[in-house]
Amino acid sequence: MERILIIDDEQYIRDMLGEVLGSRGYECVQAANAEEAREILKTRSFELILCDINMPGESGLDFIQYVSSEFPDTAKIMITALDDPLVAEHALNMGVYDYITKPFELNSVIISVANALRRRELEIENRIYQKHLELKVEERTTALQESETRLRAIFGAVKHVAFVLVDHTGKDNLVLEFSPGAEHLFGYNREEVLGKPAAILDLPDEMIQPGDPPASSEQGEVGFTRELVLKRKSGEELPTLSTTYPIFNASGERTATLIVAIDISERIRAAREVQKSMERWRKAVEGIIRSMALTLEMKDPYTAGHQQRVTSLVTAIAQEMGFAEERVEGVRMAAMIHDIG
Repeated sequence: MERILIIDDEQYIRDMLGEVLGSRGYECVQAANAEEAREILKTRSFELILCDINMPGESGLDFIQYVSSEFPDTAKIMITALDDPLVAEHALNMGVYDYITKPFELNSVIISVANALRRRELEIENRIYQKHLELKVEERTTALQESETRLRAIFGAVKHVAFVLVDHTGKDNLVLEFSPGAEHLFGYNREEVLGKPAAILDLPDEMIQPGDPPASSEQGEVGFTRELVLKRKSGEELPTLSTTYPIFNASGERTATLIVAIDISERIRAAREVQKSMERWRKAVEGIIRSMALTLEMKDPYTAGHQQRVTSLVTAIAQEMGFAEERVEGVRMAAMIHDIG
């Protein structure tokens, strides 16, 4: 039940309003002046205050100003015998919901009270919603700032990994982000690249052209991953393991691509060194086997050439059987020393 405080120095006005509004389901409390009303407000709260302007002692306007400051969620309606536009404007500027002049029609008062209470309810709901919205915005903003801080920390810490964000909302595929790792790998300063067409980096079209993503593509899903040779600013070739991540908006349109390129120069050099070492080891083993085979043939002149003939025959058979080249080589080595033991 909504509570209404009726303040008027005329008893019959208070009784009439209390009876009419009470019959409408409101709980009504009366006060003859502002002083009584202040005492009542110390122990009780009200959804609405109906207050006369001209009263003995503290005026209704001064009292309403106090209520607006101390009880901002309480609706306020002024009642007066004076139809003064300036007074009405002053009251409305203080947050009064309505201004009723005497003599008044009771139906008008009932409608005014209902409207004031409904407006109060909507304002409170809106205020709660605004606070909730502001809290959500603050939480999202904080989360975005933390996420951006983490991403920038990652961007800055990884020296041999380039992060390049390319925009697809325009026709020029502009570079939106260029990490310190990208500066190191490509040889460009960030200022040279940001806001410029991605073509400045001489990237393959498949990396920067949006194209039509697969039907199954989702936010963050890998577009492709493969080894690509890119170019530095100096023209030097840059072997990389490159991955693209398409980025979509809420409508499912591809708006950007995140390119992640890892410098694999050291890995390739290491692989080549391993290959060279393996080749040297293979030649060394082959030399040892040939020496052993030659030693055996020199011991027995009657079997001279036997090792070579067997080796040629076995190698030919292995090739005819479709053995892999590595396996054929193994068979050939074994045949060269088959007489040992």
